[in-house]
Amino acid sequence: MTRRVALTLPFFVALLSGVAPRAQETPAKPAGPAKPKVIYEKVEKSATKPERVDEIVKFAPGPNVRVEFTITDQQTGVPTTSKTVMLTTSNRQWGRIRTQITSRLYGGAPLNVDARPTVTQDGRINVELTIEYAQGRNSEAEANSDKIVQVLVNQSLTVLLENGKSLLVTQSADPVSDRKVTVEVKATIVK
Repeated sequence: MTRRVALTLPFFVALLSGVAPRAQETPAKPAGPAKPKVIYEKVEKSATKPERVDEIVKFAPGPNVRVEFTITDQQTGVPTTSKTVMLTTSNRQWGRIRTQITSRLYGGAPLNVDARPTVTQDGRINVELTIEYAQGRNSEAEANSDKIVQVLVNQSLTVLLENGKSLLVTQSADPVSDRKVTVEVKATIVK
């Protein structure tokens, strides 16, 4: 009995070339965009490398710092006035005080203080501060011949203070009289 086998052309070519026929493979799916690999690294601070801004934001809560401002206003013929303003805020945080008085006799008089203390590694306190102070004047009540209505002092500065010690930080002069305004600041770490 003779068997007949139907040969197809691809089978025949494969047989002659010595390669066995294989089952037809399904085409591979095209690769999509590769997903980014997330790598977590431990970032260590170096003593020689300055801190980055995002590292500064992530700080451990520090101590509270009490900042006291004493503003003294002196002028010939007028009683010396002294005002003390105090605020307590956390390390590296802003504290703000806004005080305003308005009267018919003296007009408006603000006393505004902003402070941001930062405790340094050696225990001193770096304070960024802004002071706005005005004292209204009544020319008739004070024999003010120049008719000055208001004298305004606006100051911004940064100062490095010893813990608990006062420091005279500004002394401003009135542009038309002998009046002067001094500001003394004391910062104390509150434990």
